[in-house]
Parts: sequence; structure tokens; C-alpha cells
Amino acid sequence: MNKEEEVRRAFIDRLVEEWGFPRSLISIEKKVGRLRRRYDALVFKRGREGLIPLLLIECKAVSLKREMFDQLTGYNVTIGAPFVALCNGQEIWLGRKGESGYHAQRGLKPYQELVSDSNRAENL
Repeated sequence: MNKEEEVRRAFIDRLVEEWGFPRSLISIEKKVGRLRRRYDALVFKRGREGLIPLLLIECKAVSLKREMFDQLTGYNVTIGAPFVALCNGQEIWLGRKGESGYHAQRGLKPYQELVSDSNRAENL
């Protein structure tokens, strides 16, 4: 297992155990649309018409840099999740898609809070 895979596995365990993310709603390493790139993880929420992307996750085994976050938001154009997260095992950057781009913060919110935030935004 390579270092990034270790970071991803540990982060997914934390998602479930610390922040209440349902493991059954986490998709791991799937191809992004027509891109040759695969995402590390994608978390869904349940909607009226099935599963809806909620949080796109990219895991790195190095120090986080703004360019990595920008690359992640670029991948999200295809997926359309309202949140993105970049993590390396020590740090987590959470981004929320807004009208003028992404608003980033350090740390992560619990699953139910992300779902509630995304539902409120959909109803505006």
C-alpha cells in the first residue's frame, strides 16, 4: 500500500468514526467523467431522485498547497459536489462552492451538518 492510500484509508475511517459519515455513502477511487483522473473518495447524500454528490475528497501524502486545492476544485466541475476536502493525514482543508468560487476553511464538519448546509443552499 502506498502512502497516499494509507492517508485515504485513515481519513475515511475518521469520516465514519469522528464525523458520522455513513460508510455506505462513500465511493472510493472511481473515474471522473471523461477525464483520465480518478477521485480518491466521493461522499453522497440521499435525495428525492437517488444519490447526490456531497463531498469530493482528495488525499495527499505531502504538505498541502493551494495548487492542489485548485486542482481539486477543477475536478469538481464534472462532479458538482457542493463541498470539497483536501487532506494529508494532519491537515484538512474544506471548501464550499459559492457564487464567487470556493470558500476554504481548515477542518471538517460532521456529515449531518454538511447535508443540512447543502440542503439550505439548494432551497435558496
